[in-house]
Amino acid sequence: MQALGSSRGACRPPSLSRHARRPATSCTDLLARRISCRAAVTGSPVLSESESVALSAYNMFAVQQAPSSNSSKQKCLDLLREAARDRKIEPELVEGALVALEMEQLAAGIVQGDPKTVEGRWHLLFSSATKIRAFQYIPIREEFVVDLPSRNVALESSIGPFAFFIKGTSTAWDEEQAALEFQFNKVVVKLLGNEIWTTSPTTKAKTYTFFYLSDTIAGCRSSGGGMSLLVRL
Repeated sequence: MQALGSSRGACRPPSLSRHARRPATSCTDLLARRISCRAAVTGSPVLSESESVALSAYNMFAVQQAPSSNSSKQKCLDLLREAARDRKIEPELVEGALVALEMEQLAAGIVQGDPKTVEGRWHLLFSSATKIRAFQYIPIREEFVVDLPSRNVALESSIGPFAFFIKGTSTAWDEEQAALEFQFNKVVVKLLGNEIWTTSPTTKAKTYTFFYLSDTIAGCRSSGGGMSLLVRL
């Protein structure tokens, strides 16, 4: 299962109970804030080495494609949707497209902060948290479930007759950054539908910062490093 790290300090979103609209933030301020948060997480002011290499590979790939009237953003989305359909796009290109899409969204000052856009059940398809390319397409079925009204979140996965449920609570949704902070507090393992083991571990808060959300796919950056591609179920 893909582990998520913690994000603290300036990157920490406010309480979920605070729904008041904040003063408008300029695109420049938003970009600076997001880069600052990324730096706090990764120690890098811009991109990791892996992300820079992946972005270069994606840009080279995009240049080599047949001329198209599609925008650079649409080209990113087309590649990511194709990856979501059949997993045949090279992992390096998927990571590069995620980086390019994030940069497009940040530069345009686009933040999809409506909490309704993140609610629901998502297939966690791809994660660059691991640097082993062969495992960046997550090899098991793993679903990320978000229910903000009840403040429940969960990671659900299965391997053969075993099912794994990592459950927790959403502690904040930051509309300005489309950032979901949550914390896992219970693990349940089932065999053929019967609960065989459970524990309540002490964990740190995690954050997913979504730079793209739609009816079909989502892209986000994990507080533990790495980017993820999710498919709405």
